[in-house]
Amino acid sequence: MISIIIPFYNEKENIPILIPELSKALEFLGQPFEIVLVDDGSTDNYMNVVAPILTDPRVKLEVLNRRMGKGKALEVGIEKSHGDIITFMDADLQDDPGDLSLFLEKINNGYHFVNGHRFDRQDNLLIK
Repeated sequence: MISIIIPFYNEKENIPILIPELSKALEFLGQPFEIVLVDDGSTDNYMNVVAPILTDPRVKLEVLNRRMGKGKALEVGIEKSHGDIITFMDADLQDDPGDLSLFLEKINNGYHFVNGHRFDRQDNLLIK
């Protein structure tokens, strides 16, 4: 099973877009999966848009009662996941769910750890 852990904070607009896209990409892979959403103390009243998504038994929600940071949200997601393959994805739509097949290919070829990064960032990040 593949577990996708998605920590989020105030992503009410993005989650209803991301989860169907991600589910479609995961179904294409043909392997069992779960999506573990971890709310890091959101204040945007997201539940009305997330509730319909939670009718899919493959999608789970863990709620932190206050803002504890991305690291803690990932830790909780790992603890609650059941997959033998675990990956993380941001909820802000910067990660392409279609790239999961590239990661899985490396795992299936014997890699124990796979990491990716974007080549064409969309911000004006200055690095000294």
